[in-house]
Amino acid sequence: MSVRIADANPSGGGSHAAFARRALEASAVGTGLTYDQVAGDLTQANYSSLRAGKIEFRRLCEQVQYGMLIPMLVRPIADRFHAQGALLGLWGTDVPEGLRVLSAQIVRQASAATLDAIRRGGSATSIVRG
Repeated sequence: MSVRIADANPSGGGSHAAFARRALEASAVGTGLTYDQVAGDLTQANYSSLRAGKIEFRRLCEQVQYGMLIPMLVRPIADRFHAQGALLGLWGTDVPEGLRVLSAQIVRQASAATLDAIRRGGSATSIVRG
């Protein structure tokens, strides 16, 4: 009894680029971002969809800033700063409203600068480290 062995010639299973695109699209949906924000690929996007995605992303960033970053980080720092100044006798014990507004402006400007630097090709960690 003789056995014939044939070489295996598998055909191409498809494009890896299509699979990678679908994987990035799925991860973008899971994180609440658009595909072009995750991958930077603008080949299948038009201006209006990019603009809508950017507006939604900025709204998400503002929600994080004003719902979490300012109350949990900036306000306690500003309150401690003011309390130390009041203990030293530099000003009164009441917290001026301008101090709270100023802390919100600082966060808004810093986050805008960070987003612009990331769009130009940097990363958030390199921006913070200097």
